[in-house]
Amino acid sequence: MRSRVLGCAEPSVDRRELFFVSGLSAAVFIRGYANAIKKGYGLRLTRIVGGSLLHVIEMTGAALFFFGHLYGLYVAAAALVTNTCYMITAAWLLVIGVVDQQAGERRPGLTTIDPN
Repeated sequence: MRSRVLGCAEPSVDRRELFFVSGLSAAVFIRGYANAIKKGYGLRLTRIVGGSLLHVIEMTGAALFFFGHLYGLYVAAAALVTNTCYMITAAWLLVIGVVDQQAGERRPGLTTIDPN
């Protein structure tokens, strides 16, 4: 019998895959922020905590889905969409910081990365 969610032969395969991919995403996120902190880019703690919390919620939803609760898929999907919006705003803040740096301006509260 085929899974109705992702089309694979065994229903538990897509459930394991969702958990694995969300865990991999969290690891990449944490590693990137750890490297940025180590290099001293002055990141905000709220963005680190917020992004980590979204990844934890996504993995929790994936775990619930793995154990047979369909609403876990909705939790993971909502966290994924919210995390995507979160990443877009982070990229926008980076662009604004670079533009301000090139113009010689400095906005309080925004962290810019020195290209040198």
